[in-house]
Amino acid sequence: MSGSGTCDALRYDNHVHGGRHYSGHSAVYALSELAAEARARGLTISLREHAPFPPEVLAAYPGVLRIREPGTAPVGLSLGQGGNLDEFLADVVETGLPLGFEVDVLPAARWLASSERLAGLLQRRAAAHGLAIDCLNLSHHHPWDMTYGGLNDALAAAGGPAPFLRSHFGDIRTYAATGLFGTASHLEALRKFDRRAPAGPPFACHMDLYREELQLTLAAFHRCNVALEYNTSGSLSWGRPYLSPETLQAAVEMGLRIVIGSDAHSPDRIGFEFERWTEELKAAGVREVFRFERGRAVGMSLGAEP
Repeated sequence: MSGSGTCDALRYDNHVHGGRHYSGHSAVYALSELAAEARARGLTISLREHAPFPPEVLAAYPGVLRIREPGTAPVGLSLGQGGNLDEFLADVVETGLPLGFEVDVLPAARWLASSERLAGLLQRRAAAHGLAIDCLNLSHHHPWDMTYGGLNDALAAAGGPAPFLRSHFGDIRTYAATGLFGTASHLEALRKFDRRAPAGPPFACHMDLYREELQLTLAAFHRCNVALEYNTSGSLSWGRPYLSPETLQAAVEMGLRIVIGSDAHSPDRIGFEFERWTEELKAAGVREVFRFERGRAVGMSLGAEP
């Protein structure tokens, strides 16, 4: 990754997590190890740690984003007594890593105001440590993300795939409209179980609706100036980054900004497969990718056409 032929734009990884102590589902490592690995490989990384859930959300859903293993805790940072948000921020200061958060999209009708308050709290707590936040990423994980069984439960609770898709993408659009978020992470992570589902891809019979909701969501991102993440961790589950070629092409045609992130949960995964997928980005017409610095989008040339 650090060879002389590497495009400068690919030296920026805009979605990296801290170790298990912070993320809850990462490998065991310290932020200092992450920083050392990035330096050794000539990469600049920006953290997108899982933000805490608002306390009222945890009270309503005690198992929110809990991995289905005995004794596991909810994923991400925590607030309140015994919480580790300030410990994490102090660690960020010590290591000098750029800071950002993934903020979970929750059912907007009930929890949007809580999420907006959380975003303000993150800004204030970061500032108290002398830190500026590069970017807040809106990310939809709840409540389906961790296991195929969790997705099935979510589909059943919604009344089936069609109402689930409308609710899922509708909540994303509502969050995008707040103006709080610079990037949307792994928009098509819903497809992560396609290759492992015993009965076939969960949305196979609803792809027209899926594509319709995607188009509406991309249009909302364009209106709200929200960038779209090309998340290479999708290669591990879906066999490709979490943007289909069709979605990537539609995003380029709309003029959406593209951000590249590995979603690394271990130091060896930073910059994961960036070079492998560069030609797809170029073939789709992506000439510039973006990173965020203190809330400002900075464009970087991706190089010549393939």
